[in-house]
Amino acid sequence: MGEEAVAFAIIIAPLMVRLGYDSITTVLVTYIATQIGFASSWMNPFCVVVAQGIAGVPVLSGSGLRIVVWIVATLIGLVFTLVYASRVKKNPQLSRVHESDRYFREQQDEVVQRPFTFGDWLVLLVLTGVMIWVVWGVIVHAWFIPEIASQFFTMGRGDRPSSALSSASTE
Repeated sequence: MGEEAVAFAIIIAPLMVRLGYDSITTVLVTYIATQIGFASSWMNPFCVVVAQGIAGVPVLSGSGLRIVVWIVATLIGLVFTLVYASRVKKNPQLSRVHESDRYFREQQDEVVQRPFTFGDWLVLLVLTGVMIWVVWGVIVHAWFIPEIASQFFTMGRGDRPSSALSSASTE
């Protein structure tokens, strides 16, 4: 796991540079957080629960120790990220990627301020609706990866939820 963090890093890199940080801070904020969460998870259904089922041990046994490890690892990652980010914010020239982040700094002048439009609100409304729809589907109908993925695919295409549901329903 972790490839999903790459997309977030690409999206927020210009924002982080605009806020006075660097692209290394972007990687720390996205990738370190996801990797600590994945590596020290105490209830990840894809690692912990499946592995415990295969090993024949009670599901979520040993959670207490894993929770402690997760808390410690998260605190270490958080402190490291905050210390690094504050140093870069105080003196951006100390960053090893200061020169390569120049592209993002130069693009700041081209950012156009525009008001939040009806279309922007509509996108947020659709995203919120799909998230609620997916949570409902998981809780009420025990949807799993194919059904959940189809809802986001449908959202991206702009189909009606009812047409996506009929194509994603399982026997």
